[in-house]
Amino acid sequence: MSTKQSTPHAAEHLCALDALRGIAILAVIWHHVYGGAFKSGWWFQSFGLKGALGTWPSNGWIGVNLFFVLSGFVLYWPFLTQQRQMVGRADLWTFYVRRAKRLLPLYYLSIFLLMGVASVPSTRELVGLVTLTFNFHTDTFFPVTNWVLWSLGIEIWFSLLFPLLLLALERYSWQSVTMAVLSLSLLVRLAGMLIPEVAFPENNFLNPVKDSIFGRLDDFFVGMLVARAYLAGYGRRTTLWIISGLCVCTLAVLVVDLSIIGQLPRWTIVLYNNLFQLGAGLLILGALSMRLRFRPLELAGLMCYSVYLWHGVLLAHIVWNAQGSGKFMYLLVLPVLSWLSYRYVEFGHVKNVGALLPRPIREISANRAHDSLTGC
Repeated sequence: MSTKQSTPHAAEHLCALDALRGIAILAVIWHHVYGGAFKSGWWFQSFGLKGALGTWPSNGWIGVNLFFVLSGFVLYWPFLTQQRQMVGRADLWTFYVRRAKRLLPLYYLSIFLLMGVASVPSTRELVGLVTLTFNFHTDTFFPVTNWVLWSLGIEIWFSLLFPLLLLALERYSWQSVTMAVLSLSLLVRLAGMLIPEVAFPENNFLNPVKDSIFGRLDDFFVGMLVARAYLAGYGRRTTLWIISGLCVCTLAVLVVDLSIIGQLPRWTIVLYNNLFQLGAGLLILGALSMRLRFRPLELAGLMCYSVYLWHGVLLAHIVWNAQGSGKFMYLLVLPVLSWLSYRYVEFGHVKNVGALLPRPIREISANRAHDSLTGC
């Protein structure tokens, strides 16, 4: 990717990705606010396999997986379309500076604002948060300061490793790199499920090995594969992709539910990642081909970094520790706080507020598309 050239997609802002991220963040919020009413496998125990679609209310957490896949697409897209390049130290430095400016100000601000408010972190957690290494220890994987940061830590580490994936793709074939990444992640997830010492007693689904950067690296890499497929023209069969994607994603969450309730061997839970990656890829291609537009969802997608970062803290202080109107207050406060964070922390340097809102495709530059899509 040493030379820049124009492509049919080079100036296209992929608004469908914003809408998909909006769906993802709403799914995560649903899971954390209302998902407790739908225990894993409730549909199976009540209706059998004929009630399989009932699995979705239990699995809004799958929005995080969708974020990971979308992140791989978004980070790779400007390099794939040769709007940007990674051929030397200057390009590497530029990439890291851009990602740091995009992700770290809000991350560090939230940490220091929440210290002593949400809870007082241990020395180990504080060091891990400051050095971005909290994901690598069981005691700090879910930071007490803000427990939802676990996935943001994985996002940041993917940004750090992304140039290495670009280098691997320059030196080796796509097939070789794909097999290496998929195999590595699957083996790491299996190890995480089979080593009891790394499991959380209260959570048999997430753990620091299975859900480490290497255990989830294939989520991001599949997003890169989807970007390559879209550029090659595979996003043209809207109905087929959407239906197939929904079916495969449903199968993925069924595997999770059936594993958790003991109807499938426990280790099979690691396979849902690969099933969901396939389903998410098909959904992304379908959404892009139909130019999915729904501006409220797009706005939620554009704001998803702020929404995701604050939603867990507000849950703990407004919903879980409140009575009666807690959920109503939560749904009022979260959008306001997220907008203020998005407007003045994430994009405080942008003078024109309209540039931060969903706009007609013709008015959106490719540069904004890359900078605004963080993948949360």
